[in-house]
Amino acid sequence: MVGVEISVEVRPEKRDEFLQAVETLRPLGEEGKHCDSQEIYEDHGQRNRFLWVERWQNNTLLETRLGSDRFRALLGAVKVLGTVGDMQVVVATEWAEASAASDGRN
Repeated sequence: MVGVEISVEVRPEKRDEFLQAVETLRPLGEEGKHCDSQEIYEDHGQRNRFLWVERWQNNTLLETRLGSDRFRALLGAVKVLGTVGDMQVVVATEWAEASAASDGRN
């Protein structure tokens, strides 16, 4: 499994529009069948700072998503509503290692 994680900071007055854009531009149809999850997490200490996470079954499907019109539209909306911070592709082994480290198993 692979995924993409993107940090986003949204202008306070654009928060609702951002959340609506994320919901509207979720992977749909055939593309959506291969998306294991899409989540948005808000930073507890800083309102309007989000981590957007998508999990995909394999790298080819993730690359297809990243090149899709819907994904580019979503990034475009984010740039209008706020700023895109770090964007990284993550593989399943990294999630397992991070989980083990946070549990004190590493």
